[in-house]
Amino acid sequence: MPWGVDRIGADSVWTFNTGQGIKVAVVDSGIDSDHPDLASNLLGGINAGNEDLPPEDDYGHGTMVAGVIAAVNNSEGVIGVGPGIGIYSVKINFTGMSAIYRGIEWCVYGNDGTPGTGDEPNVQVINMSFGIETELGVPVDDEGFHTALQTAYGAGIVLVAAAGNDAADLGVKPHYPACYDEVITVSATGTQTVRGKRGTKTQVDYFASWSNYGDKVDLAAPGVSVETTMMGGGYYGGFSGTSASCPHVVGAAALVLKSLGKTKPEAGCPELVRTKLKEKAELLDSLTLQQQGAGLVDAENAVTGD
Repeated sequence: MPWGVDRIGADSVWTFNTGQGIKVAVVDSGIDSDHPDLASNLLGGINAGNEDLPPEDDYGHGTMVAGVIAAVNNSEGVIGVGPGIGIYSVKINFTGMSAIYRGIEWCVYGNDGTPGTGDEPNVQVINMSFGIETELGVPVDDEGFHTALQTAYGAGIVLVAAAGNDAADLGVKPHYPACYDEVITVSATGTQTVRGKRGTKTQVDYFASWSNYGDKVDLAAPGVSVETTMMGGGYYGGFSGTSASCPHVVGAAALVLKSLGKTKPEAGCPELVRTKLKEKAELLDSLTLQQQGAGLVDAENAVTGD
């Protein structure tokens, strides 16, 4: 079991809730469909940059994210926050805004991607472990992207994004989509052993030095040396960044939706889930509020707490 999954208490609810029936889109570089820890939970997807090609991962990032969310409970490798969650590979490959628009549109309007057809949204949660910048590293607030996310939010889809890895205050150096109000924004933590007197040992949470922070941060989650699935048909390895913390919250959101019986997107679900996750988060003494928002996501408390 990866330490992050254990740290947020996800395993404590698996006897009755693995996120089964909840569908999550990983908007990223694709997903390795041959990976033994992902294949059975992979429901399909779209290559938004070239719809004639499958949404296979040729970079590795999306496969790592997917493993944190939904690696299955089998006899090998790792296990995700919700091993029953269904995942869709929405490949944007970071090639341009048109692919991102198309990917979000597909999540909202179904397989034909046409507004007004009455199709249900394909997914209930979208994972966005990326940020939009120019070649000069300047953050971009893209109006079309924001409008697409507002549409998804209005359709009842929970939106979760990585805070970014610039060690920056988001109020000074914005990061998108993390700074959009419709999005649950996630910073990164690690854990370390602290030795006390007489050889006592204590596990202490710390804020990742490279993680962004600020008033836009809603929650913190494990993001340092997280064991997960790797591209290549059966590899595993470590993964650090707010890209790794974001899917911990996505998995927790899926578990909450399952516990509430929300098996289809509904208007109001995004704020219902945000409120539940923030109210039931674990406030860490070792972090400031700007570093952790409402606290470390606590999947067990969000699902079973009063």
